[in-house]
Amino acid sequence: MTRVDAERAETASATISEAALRPRHHLGLRAGAELLGTLLVVLAGAGVVMFTNTNLAPFPGPIATGLATIAVMYAFGRISGGHFNPVLTLASAVAGRTGWRDALVYLVAQLAGAFGAVLVLAAVLRNVAGTKVDQVFRVVAAGYADHSPFQVQLPGVLLVEIICSAILAAVYLAASKDGKNRNVAAAAVSVGLSLAVLAQFAQSLSNSLFNPARSLATAVFAEPWALQQQWVFWVAPLAGALLTGMVARLINITGADLAAARAERGAEFDAEVTGIVGAPSVAAPAEAPQPAAEVPAEPSPEDISAARADAEHEETRDFFDKK
Repeated sequence: MTRVDAERAETASATISEAALRPRHHLGLRAGAELLGTLLVVLAGAGVVMFTNTNLAPFPGPIATGLATIAVMYAFGRISGGHFNPVLTLASAVAGRTGWRDALVYLVAQLAGAFGAVLVLAAVLRNVAGTKVDQVFRVVAAGYADHSPFQVQLPGVLLVEIICSAILAAVYLAASKDGKNRNVAAAAVSVGLSLAVLAQFAQSLSNSLFNPARSLATAVFAEPWALQQQWVFWVAPLAGALLTGMVARLINITGADLAAARAERGAEFDAEVTGIVGAPSVAAPAEAPQPAAEVPAEPSPEDISAARADAEHEETRDFFDKK
């Protein structure tokens, strides 16, 4: 196979790969998957915390959220890519894996899913005697300073939110690899376990699960302070996602440049080799012609007769000498 054929085959393979990574489902279906997945994640994460009796069935909310994330990413990840969180959507868009129009639709779907889950929980709480909805939602609302379980001030909460959101986005981008429909199981397990561990750490600091859609939905039904502090739990997580997305895009661009440079050097090397092989060769000096060997002439009849006479004469002389 010549180099030209190899390049054509490589180009065709790249085109097929790019086509395989394009979304195979309609945007409406993908948005529906994001809505349903977010609803299940928020319903599990917030509902477990609200209705858990530590004496009867102790089960940490972050673990529930992590397990729910694994389930919905595995179930719906093949359809939408499995974001269910504005942090992952922004990181994917900045990295160039999700279009900005799709990202905006995903964000709306995630907010709708989060509010749908919170409405279900609020409806259940209103049927519990002697329960105030806002006080119960206070338990799952994110906050800092006086509303932080450990009284963590704003700088500390900002730092944790940015770093943990960046880590969560990095895990998703690394696990999902090249696109929306590949490595679904790996991404589900990686993101779900990472979220469970990071949320368990942050629960005592800000009660945040690094999901702005969930934070806003729970804040609406909580006490007024939750909405007043809500900006922190949008700005910081999205800043972490933006940072991770920019790094991922830079790595992709650098990798593409290196590949192009290697291809260019390979082409130059092939051109040099072709020039050397195709150069006209110097003709070797011609050897001097060797003189042709002399071919003895055919004897004439006279010569033959003379030779016979000489032979007879010699025989006669020998005969008489013997006498």
